[in-house]
Order: sequence, then structure tokens, then C-alpha cells
Amino acid sequence: MNMNIAVVDDISEERKDLICALNDYAVSSGISIDFREFGSAEELLDGYRPYLFTVIFMDIYMDGMTGIEAAEKIRSMDRRALFIFLTTSDAHMARALKLHAFDYLEKPATRERIFSVMDDLLEQHTQSISAEEPRLSFISGRNEVSLPYRDIVLICTSDRNYLDITDSKGNTYKTRLTFREAENRLSADDRFLTMNRGVIANMDYISGISKGICHIKDGEQIPINLKGSEEIGQIWTNYKFNQIRLDQRKMGGGIS
Repeated sequence: MNMNIAVVDDISEERKDLICALNDYAVSSGISIDFREFGSAEELLDGYRPYLFTVIFMDIYMDGMTGIEAAEKIRSMDRRALFIFLTTSDAHMARALKLHAFDYLEKPATRERIFSVMDDLLEQHTQSISAEEPRLSFISGRNEVSLPYRDIVLICTSDRNYLDITDSKGNTYKTRLTFREAENRLSADDRFLTMNRGVIANMDYISGISKGICHIKDGEQIPINLKGSEEIGQIWTNYKFNQIRLDQRKMGGGIS
């Protein structure tokens, strides 16, 4: 299992110490961790996208925007983001708890404490919220179509201002629903990712992302701008990690 962890602290030595301890944890637990370091909250927020990181280790006291302020901004666009706050004081603990922080570590955090919170992270008891499956309704030809979100595979712009909507059975529906309207309707559902301008994919149907190509399970390939390919790949990886964690909790097991 690969994790992508953000370490946000304006003191470089403290970032390096934390990453060293997390690397040791990765070796001892047999997982792979990729790190991205940020020297400020503003740097983290620049270009942030949901599911970009598995977890964010966030210092609270930093020059400029505080870690709490940054977390509030992230929470408004990414309800599943996991925060582990780092601080020398517990003065902001109440505010951090309101953000549903995963944990709160006093600096300097010991290796034992870091290892413990990572164990908790991997074993987190995550419960899915059961709700009626939402549907996307639109007109195709002269027919009204209503597709459950789970059955939508791809939405692509087509010729003459049409959209092509492909479902899990291989059917493709042509509709005058605008791309912006489709994107707005699906934006609250974590499954859907805008790959390029004019292409939305359901991440449940992605089989792989490599070398600027998104591979769909039915064999279709979607070109991705190479500049954004790595980021999109990481978002998909973190989405898969979260789904595996949900599935394991439903079965009462853990993550290996």
C-alpha cells in the first residue's frame, strides 16, 4: 500500500525529523510512503485538490497563515481530508477538534507517539454513510434517462455542444446537458474526477494511470496532460486507499 503524506512546517529541521521517523515506520510496517514538504500553509493551499494526500501533518504555529486556518480552508473543499496537527501548545486543541482532526501531537513528538498515531491511521474505523444512490437525469434523443451515479463511467464533450455519457453496460447517451452543469451536479460525489477539460471519469472504473494515459476498465484510454498526470494518479491512488479501508472495516478486518 502506498501513502502520500504532506508535511507542513515552517522549520525545515522539524520537517526532516518527522519524515525520518515516518520513513522508519514505513520500513517496519511494510508500507510505501511518498512525502511532499511544505514550508508554509500558503504553499500547501496553492493547487490543493481533494484526495491529493492520504494524510496531512500540519504545524499550527507558522509565519503567515496558521495550520488551523489552512485546515479550515481545506475542509471546505475536501470533507475527507485527514489532519494530524503538530504544536508546542494545546491552546488550539478545541478548534482542531471542531475540524475533526485525526490526532494532535505535541512537539517534539517521540518516535513511539508517531508510530502509535500511524497505527491508528491504518486501523481507523471508518464507517460509510448509507444513503439512497443519487442519479443523474438528462434527455437523450427524445427519452428521459436517469442513471445512478455508480453506473456512470465517463462523461466527455462531443461534437456540436453535446455530451457523451457512457454507463457500466457500455451504453453511450448523447445529451445537450452542458459539461459545466454535469460537473456541478457530480462535484459533491468523491467518485468523480475531472481528468481534462471536457472529461469526467468515475474513479471506480479506472484500472490504472501511467505515462499521461488514464486506463478505463473496459479498455478505453483517456489522454491526460503530462503536467498533471502525476497529481491525478496520486488522487486516484488515495481514493483507492480510502475505498480499501472502507471495505476492510465492513468486513471487520485491517489493512495489510
